[in-house]
Amino acid sequence: MEIYTIDSVEKLISNTDLVSDLKGEMKLKTIEKHHYVIHLIIRSNLIRNSFESYVNIPSKQLKGVLGRDYISIIKNLEELNIIDINSKYLAGKYSKSYKIGKDFSNKKVKVLSLKSRHMIKSLKKQIQSTKDEIKRDELLSKIDKHTQNLFLIDEVTKFEPPKDLIKLEDGSWGKGYVKFATYADNPNRIFRYEQFRRGLLELNKKDVSSHSLSIFYSPTIAKSGRVYHMVTSIPRKIRAGLRTKKMELIYEVDMASAQPSILILEWLKHLTKNNSKISTEANKCLNLVINGGIYEYIKTNSKYYEGLEYKELKKAVLITLNRKDYKSQERDELIKLFPEFMKWVRRVKLKYDNKKLSFIGQSAEADIFIGVFKELDSNIFALPIHDCIISTENNIPLIKEMLITKTKNIYSTVLSDSTDFDKLFKTSLVSIDNSSISNKNWVKYIMDEGEDRDNYIEEYGIDYPYEPLGPNED
Repeated sequence: MEIYTIDSVEKLISNTDLVSDLKGEMKLKTIEKHHYVIHLIIRSNLIRNSFESYVNIPSKQLKGVLGRDYISIIKNLEELNIIDINSKYLAGKYSKSYKIGKDFSNKKVKVLSLKSRHMIKSLKKQIQSTKDEIKRDELLSKIDKHTQNLFLIDEVTKFEPPKDLIKLEDGSWGKGYVKFATYADNPNRIFRYEQFRRGLLELNKKDVSSHSLSIFYSPTIAKSGRVYHMVTSIPRKIRAGLRTKKMELIYEVDMASAQPSILILEWLKHLTKNNSKISTEANKCLNLVINGGIYEYIKTNSKYYEGLEYKELKKAVLITLNRKDYKSQERDELIKLFPEFMKWVRRVKLKYDNKKLSFIGQSAEADIFIGVFKELDSNIFALPIHDCIISTENNIPLIKEMLITKTKNIYSTVLSDSTDFDKLFKTSLVSIDNSSISNKNWVKYIMDEGEDRDNYIEEYGIDYPYEPLGPNED
């Protein structure tokens, strides 16, 4: 039984008044209870790829594993500055939240094997409870079934980019990979990749229960209808190494410019519901949605946005749509381009708050993608990932057709049966195919022998940097 913790904290915990006078099993159990709280935060950090965010942890969950003294454990960690606590909560809606303290957020994360009989028993009980909950829920059970049909081609995660991207002046390799890696400033980012790889390799085995692995957190259904499960968090670079256990390549159907497209459709539905006149802007926006051209239109028609790379443009637009409404160049540019649509966006935020707009978008997204996933034959391999569904090549045409039909039904007052959605719903290959794996641009990484390798292991705590970069990098 393994959990995550921070390498440097056990001695600090052991020397506190709460722990120092304890002996034997009691001391071990109490220390591991501290590690468990850290584990819950780190696990969420790894899943969300955010090492500085607060994590909501229900008191019921803490009490279930830590017992009635969980408050003293939490307080002890706070006094050591190992965690920070946001004590705001709203019963029935959200719990208190926690994050790793700033003095420890960049410390090395490690895997800890539990030794306390109490903690091992408690976590096994929690895992079994999760399994039972999944079995009782038809949607989660279906997701779990197909998750366990995944297989990771390990060679992909051990490959590196072309040599000219990372070659050192002296022509050597070794730490050059880390120096040029995306997350060279934080070895825990590389650790994240390794944990997903490690968990997926366990999943390669037959009849393995995914929930027993730390990175395979419990799937949950949000109030919006969105489903968060292990596959929604797999980094794209590792997702490329996935197959089914029958070695079938994995494809996806996704919606172009999904979030702004869905919000525009919601705005248009609002207009028709209120018998509002469909303006020139409304027709223009509908055409952009149908042709999957929202981001391209913004880039082409805005002096501010045209200077941004596509990823930065997309990020700026989504942040502007979802954050609180205040004057900014990003917001004002969108108002110039879409005055009526942005008027509706701002009115929703004013009447409710900015989170309401996100809820509207995510609920509509779930109605489309989770709705189609539920309707698929349970024997068809498929998994929903927010605004897309992955499956095998032979099932992709059916899924695309179902997504189009579902969207037309939801927005029947806006869209006609003859509307061509071929450009809105795109299909693409997720898996790296066999020819790409053998392509000369993919060079197997071999760590330099000797001192460099030993120093690397000592500094980063892992044998190889498993960040799977390559010609298909996303």
